[in-house]
Amino acid sequence: NALNIVGYSFLRQEQYDRAIEYFERYVALSPDEANPHDSLGEGYFRAGRLEDARRLYLGKGGIEPTHPHSARRMLEIGLVRPAHEALHGGLQRLAHGSSY
Repeated sequence: NALNIVGYSFLRQEQYDRAIEYFERYVALSPDEANPHDSLGEGYFRAGRLEDARRLYLGKGGIEPTHPHSARRMLEIGLVRPAHEALHGGLQRLAHGSSY
């Protein structure tokens, strides 16, 4: 689909908001297909919108849990989020003079 191609072109240029716009259009045109939802999830992931990606991948997005790319992204989201929270918690403790 042309919308998917253009969306990924914007992703490669790190223009995440533009990519997401195209992926959202793709989802609107093909709401029952897994690939548009997977592409939109990729856009959210790359833009750092991990909660949006998580909701899309785990919600009624039409993505099969066995879709190889989606499964990998779901795993990465699970790994990225706890690491981010641990880093944030550590920085908060340092800022307040607490030790580990």
